[in-house]
Amino acid sequence: MRTSKFTNEQIVQALRQAESGTPVVDICRKLGVSEQTFYRWKRKFTGLDVSNVHELKQLRDENRKLKKPGRRAEPRQDDPARGAPTKMVSPAQRRELVGWAKDCFQLTERRACRALAVHRAVHRAMIRYQSTRPPQEPLRARLHELARDRISFAYLRLHVMLRREGWIVSHKRVYRLYRQEGLSLTRKRPRPRADGWTLCRRIYRGSANAIT
Repeated sequence: MRTSKFTNEQIVQALRQAESGTPVVDICRKLGVSEQTFYRWKRKFTGLDVSNVHELKQLRDENRKLKKPGRRAEPRQDDPARGAPTKMVSPAQRRELVGWAKDCFQLTERRACRALAVHRAVHRAMIRYQSTRPPQEPLRARLHELARDRISFAYLRLHVMLRREGWIVSHKRVYRLYRQEGLSLTRKRPRPRADGWTLCRRIYRGSANAIT
């Protein structure tokens, strides 16, 4: 893919000169580009300053690196919005990152997708999706009560109790909520059995202590 010889900062500075009153023809002659290229820059970078362009470029580079196999997501230390997602793998993460870019930089949906390298034509339905799932707080509260009263019950037995009470819920949803709420039981590891020689030594030591 062919890349421009001008950096994003240089393009934004050229657009600022045009906004200040410099003729577009003079700017194009100085940079050695056509007016069509200049107006394409204007459609892409209008409304952004140098710091915003630099920030979006860093996000796009990080997302491109994270899509490669064998890479892990590393938390950003210079992120202006704490908790802003940087790894776009699931649809929810893509939708959250596009919404964050729109709110933080006051961008339209098209420009936010273009800046973050998200294919808008493919992911339009995903980006505009709004969940219609009913609230799960009553089910979570009841699951907590049952797990507190039945300490030794795992999610399958809790699912049976919920169904008996009239909750129309599958065991998969119960398992997901069970893990999200941190109600998983800790399995006790069995103690290793002693071999024959160890048992004989223990018996011998016990008999010797009894004689003395």
